[in-house]
Amino acid sequence: MTKRRDSQSRRSKPAPSPAASAEGQPIRWHLVGTLIAAIAAAAALVGYGLGWWPPPTDVPSAEQLGDGESLALQPARLQNLPVEAEFATVEQLRSEADELSRNLRERFPESANAFYIAARQASQFRQYEEAAGWWRRAIELAPELPAPRAGLANVQLEQGNAVDAIEILQTALEKGIRSAEIQVLLVQALQETGELEEALNVCNSALSRYPNNQTLLQERGQIHMQQQHWELARKDFEQLLERTPQARSVRSSLATVLARLGEDTLAAEQRKRYEASKPVDASDDEDFDEIYRTAMQQILVTSLVDAAQEFRKHGDQAMAEHLLVRALALHPLHAAACKSLVSMFREQGRVADAYTVQKRLVKIQPTSDQHINLAGFAIALQKLGEAEAALSAAIESDPNSPIPHRTLALLYLQADHLRDAKSHAEQACRLGGSSQDYQLLARICLRMNDEAGYQTALQNAEDARENETARGNETARQR
Repeated sequence: MTKRRDSQSRRSKPAPSPAASAEGQPIRWHLVGTLIAAIAAAAALVGYGLGWWPPPTDVPSAEQLGDGESLALQPARLQNLPVEAEFATVEQLRSEADELSRNLRERFPESANAFYIAARQASQFRQYEEAAGWWRRAIELAPELPAPRAGLANVQLEQGNAVDAIEILQTALEKGIRSAEIQVLLVQALQETGELEEALNVCNSALSRYPNNQTLLQERGQIHMQQQHWELARKDFEQLLERTPQARSVRSSLATVLARLGEDTLAAEQRKRYEASKPVDASDDEDFDEIYRTAMQQILVTSLVDAAQEFRKHGDQAMAEHLLVRALALHPLHAAACKSLVSMFREQGRVADAYTVQKRLVKIQPTSDQHINLAGFAIALQKLGEAEAALSAAIESDPNSPIPHRTLALLYLQADHLRDAKSHAEQACRLGGSSQDYQLLARICLRMNDEAGYQTALQNAEDARENETARGNETARQR
């Protein structure tokens, strides 16, 4: 029987009338106030998962956007966000985690996701008996989902029950329940029972379905090593390092393989690169107890964020908010908690609170999309200078995105700062080239009494619209 490997290393887990231009004058943002309600409505499209798409002709109506109540601005209710992480002892963290699990299971006894969260947390805390029971309950509630079956099999593997894990995983595959995780676990379990040929067959079949799964590729390399097929192992590990040069464990394995092949110079080079990439040992600066406490706190934060989504799904917005704010108390820079709060506040019309959290999120993830979202909330709150700054930051972050140019063009148009509006509209056309981009440019040219530019933009809009229609029809046929 093949000796079991360390589980940590094995399971890396808007046509307006023409108007004179106000070029040369500073932007008078207070003149834009009468347009805020409409722009705020458009800003609703900023929400997570969507980019803002300013309308080229008329501002959208409430009917076009859906529930008008969700766009109503409500006063801020959120207190100051935590700045520093709260310290909690191991005992406090364990007690809070147990209470969260119990609350989830009691409130939502027919929810597979509630039991999934509880079981995952128990598995991470190595409470295997409780975890196994809750994984089985999740399977009962959602027998078609692969994740609970994979979770249950993983618990068996962690306890050394590879045969039981194989039975769970093969039963899932026989029922047509497939996932990369199930395949990875099956390959690992087969290795632990010494069935290397079967493990290799499963791994090759899985790689044909999931060719970019790096864990499967690494497992195949490990199987080749155990079979002493050194050249095949070398090929797998070198392919992995081409994809992820930072994979230290793979580099170590490659060094071993190269040594077996007599490539001593190459093996020494790989060992040298392995040692150079070694992280600073946390134990040099922190004791084990603090490392353990930090790990437990991270597990609890993840559970709090996921539990918040479950309460939110069942309509308990207050509890969802409480859990997310608690997560931020423990981890003030947790991006997923911030994103969930922003999304929830947007749905509730709490734009001021969403803006507060979005500012935090921009610090955590200063991407173009996050700056654009911040600009959308700033527009709704009449913070137009802040919106302009956020959109400029979005352009700096991603110079090739048409969205911030499109949005700035509309803002400058409403402020009658037409030359800047035209410049950004032209940039949006160059980068995006959509019919709506060209319609916005045509609208600006009309305001500037630029008849030639107006006609050209209209023609380009028509051409773009025809192309978009053709692409849409082709996509529909392919479906």
